Amino acid sequence: MDFSFTPTASDEGRLADGASYLMQVEECELRTTKSGDGTYLNMRYSILSGPCGGKTLWGRFNITNTSEKAVEIGQQQLSRLCFALGIDKVNNTEQFLRKPFIGTVKKDVQGENTYFNVVKYAKDDGSIPMATEEPKRKAPAVDDDAPF
Repeated sequence: MDFSFTPTASDEGRLADGASYLMQVEECELRTTKSGDGTYLNMRYSILSGPCGGKTLWGRFNITNTSEKAVEIGQQQLSRLCFALGIDKVNNTEQFLRKPFIGTVKKDVQGENTYFNVVKYAKDDGSIPMATEEPKRKAPAVDDDAPF
């Protein structure tokens, strides 16, 4: 099968898997888990520039939970975000707001037709190449059922 990808209007502004974007936290709220036995930080990020400027992503960080592993993972992820934002000690959720950082977006497939964007964090030191234009895409493999 011969196929050559040509971007279309529907591809414009689509997040590219593995691309890095200038982002910031717009909202941060401490919430209680559905079961009522834990807490997590719920964050809303926005992409600040490029063809995906204005897009919204979300992140959750377990703070307390009956699962020690969930708390450990949450603390590791939150620690990476704090490093990217230059935060040494967290006193309140306001500290996260409107500070730019570099977020690398990875797609995490959770099942057929279900996926989540996972953001990895880095400082905005100018050393990470940014997604400033739509990426060049390869033709998908014939048996590729991925939703992106």
